[in-house]
Amino acid sequence: MQPLLPRLVAAWLVLACLPAASPAAQLPLDHCAPGHFRNVVLMIPDGCDAELQTLARWVRGGRLALDELGSTAVTTHMANSLITESAAAATAIATGHKSTGGFLGVGPRREDLLEGLAPTAEAYAPLASVLEAARLAGKATGLAVTSAVTHATPAGFYAHIPERGRQDQIMVQLLHAKLDVVFGGGLEHLLPEGASHESSWGAAWQGRRRDGQDLRAALRERGYALVDSREGMQALRTGPVFGLFAAGALQPDLDRAALAPREPGLAECVAKALELLSQDEDGFLLVVEASQVDWGGHANDPAHMLGDFLAFDEAVRVACDFAEADGSTLVLAFPDHNTGGLRIGHDRFPVSTSKTKVADVVEPLRRMRWTAGAIEGGLADTTRAGLRSRVQEAWGVELLDAQLDEIGERRPREGFARALSAVVCRDHTALGWTSGGHTGGTVPLWVHGAIAPQRTLDNTELAQLAARALGVDLAAATRELFVPLADHGLEWTLREEGPDAPALVLDRVELPLGRDYALVEGRRVPLPGLTILARHTGRAYAPREALELLGR
Repeated sequence: MQPLLPRLVAAWLVLACLPAASPAAQLPLDHCAPGHFRNVVLMIPDGCDAELQTLARWVRGGRLALDELGSTAVTTHMANSLITESAAAATAIATGHKSTGGFLGVGPRREDLLEGLAPTAEAYAPLASVLEAARLAGKATGLAVTSAVTHATPAGFYAHIPERGRQDQIMVQLLHAKLDVVFGGGLEHLLPEGASHESSWGAAWQGRRRDGQDLRAALRERGYALVDSREGMQALRTGPVFGLFAAGALQPDLDRAALAPREPGLAECVAKALELLSQDEDGFLLVVEASQVDWGGHANDPAHMLGDFLAFDEAVRVACDFAEADGSTLVLAFPDHNTGGLRIGHDRFPVSTSKTKVADVVEPLRRMRWTAGAIEGGLADTTRAGLRSRVQEAWGVELLDAQLDEIGERRPREGFARALSAVVCRDHTALGWTSGGHTGGTVPLWVHGAIAPQRTLDNTELAQLAARALGVDLAAATRELFVPLADHGLEWTLREEGPDAPALVLDRVELPLGRDYALVEGRRVPLPGLTILARHTGRAYAPREALELLGR
């Protein structure tokens, strides 16, 4: 085999001599002219770093789609902590501003800022995301995720609320965000408590909304198709569409074929989203999240984490193949943070680090046929003998009595999945973990369509890179979508009850919160964005067009 350095030099010469037919591939990303790309795909394997990429490569037995992309590093701290959480990370990536843990699409509070951090946004004020800026510019927009579509990371691109747990309110904002394609889980947040949705194959999904609203009718009024299965998604020929394939989150990729065969995989969702969004001649922005890589990290469950990361890599391959054929699409892939602190190697690993073989790392993982959650869910026999038999079947590990004792001791504190995974990883694999939560290190940025920046970026710069690539202006979008009413001398009262409530009442005009329309003497007038009330500060914000209705 030719030595590595000459091979790299030869590969560089080949790239340097490529014809100018695909200029995007020849330009450094941060030097591309504004609007250089018609389309951008943002792809997030939530909660990992490059160590998982390394592990996935060995387990797959060959190079990943991600291995073919240029890369650099990204810092991840949030406004009030060196270790971020997902809502604040999504806000930074989507809007270009650091925010507080749990905040979605709004500026950070001031009471607990990280030492030395100067906030770049007004506290609690709504901030336009790159998705909203792309929509204002006439581009199609979409989401494809494996969590509920109201979960923190996707919500950071369309919602404006300082409490990520308010998923019923977040669903209202999503309904009025004017996206063209929404794929994921979370149908329960469309339905009121006591109501159910009968899926296309006969499953009954129960509603969870406490406000009594059934948003399915509102979806239909706004022209959305609602599909709930892989078959329904594949039959789509045009949008707009909500594809909600589970009441809550989708199944982990490893378990899907057996436990939820009607759910599409992430790569299938991405392929269909690209097909639908690319029908817009003005271009599109698609946000993709492999949500449950993070959940596997929280549980220290290598089967869950690795399975969903490999599924993410397949989705990256789909996006890059589209970009290659299209010639004007930028793909940016990056974790929002690391979760679990996964590392290959730990103190009790029985093989010397100087003699670690591929099989030492790979074979225990290839025997893992289910996630730890599926092991627990399939425990028909909950006795020690039943657990031992189930783990032997699912992970190829025979648990000793002492290990069963330890799992039993840890389970009340850590939950079943983490208790099982901690013991099995320590005693039967080469994998170590530092945490059951997030960690604060840098994460990779993978780039297709341009040369990756030759420096470490901050996660807020990802929003700016995506906006510049599409030729949109985030600050201008914020000024257009979120005008402070008080700055124009407007006073309002809050109507908390009745139809279209809560709403700001200003003389003959009402502005329902979290919705994209005004009520003018009872008549709906569409607006280009949402009305938002920052209850912590008492300041209200509405699109500039609302001020025109009010004569300002």
